[in-house]
Amino acid sequence: MDKISEAHTKKPESDDNSLSDLIVIIREIMKNEEKDEKGFANFSEFMKELYNKIPDFNPKNYGSVSSKATVFFENVLKKHFTIKKINNAYYLKVV
Repeated sequence: MDKISEAHTKKPESDDNSLSDLIVIIREIMKNEEKDEKGFANFSEFMKELYNKIPDFNPKNYGSVSSKATVFFENVLKKHFTIKKINNAYYLKVV
């Protein structure tokens, strides 16, 4: 197999353990976030805390096809978290 083919068939740099580690970090952050009566936290505020803990956070490093965090939560992490949009703001909740 040539190097170009290998690059397209390689697994993402992160493995299931690093995704599991990320989920633990996210849950830890969510424990401390201010939430509404239904348990949703402001996604923007949450992301500030995530970037404080993981300054080089990029969803693509965890298997996402997009670098947009909202897409990552809607697709890759949908079993663990619920994300919703109200007006122009996103909110996150632990499932």
